[in-house]
Amino acid sequence: MKFRRSLDRVLQTEVDGGIALLDHTTNTYFLLNTTGAVVWTTLEDEVTVDEICSKVASHFDVTEEHCKSDVLSLIDSMKLKGFVISSDEGSV
Repeated sequence: MKFRRSLDRVLQTEVDGGIALLDHTTNTYFLLNTTGAVVWTTLEDEVTVDEICSKVASHFDVTEEHCKSDVLSLIDSMKLKGFVISSDEGSV
């Protein structure tokens, strides 16, 4: 499965090394730390979790295997709030 940003409704700005997201249709905010910011930046293109973890592992001292559950958790949270969509939703 692949994921990407829901670009049509999300505004972003850098904040203290992270990124603050705003869904302007629901006024929902989501604040990402530096690791989350790498994930968000990677989601600019349609990518798999493995591709995201590869990018995270290149920036931080973490193995791709260890990062997978954290990335999946973050993506699930962002999907619930409408910031990310997946290929199984037919919109990717």
